[in-house]
This record gives sequence, C-alpha cells and structure tokens, in this order.
Amino acid sequence: MKDIELLDPRGAPAGPRRGGGRVFGHGGLRLVLLRLIADRPRHGYELIKAIEERLGGSYSPSPGVIYPTLT
Repeated sequence: MKDIELLDPRGAPAGPRRGGGRVFGHGGLRLVLLRLIADRPRHGYELIKAIEERLGGSYSPSPGVIYPTLT
C-alpha cells in the first residue's frame, strides 16, 4: 500500500503526541478508512489495527470512533 499521510488537525504530519487532541482533522479519519478499505476489504477491528500499526502504536482508534464512521 502506498503511504497514507496521516494528519493532525493543524495539517502537520502525525507523530509522537503530547496527550489529548485529535489525531485526524475533520473528515480525515473517513478518508484514511476509505483508503485502507480500497486496498482490500477489512472489518472494523482490522482497520483499528492497521491505523495503530501505521502510527507506530502512538494512537489506536476506539471502536466507538471507527464503527460510527463506517455507517
């Protein structure tokens, strides 16, 4: 898969975070999920793990964030 540029709300590349705040800007998570699903069909848990892996474990989206975004 091509690299996904994961952005924080200010548009800066995601990296080590200093607590709180959003990892993705408005609509950013939806775009990341669509890109991951375009690569191959995935279930919610697989999407959570893929995002966690790509961010080096610094962020793991909760099911409460992922599943509503998928509906």
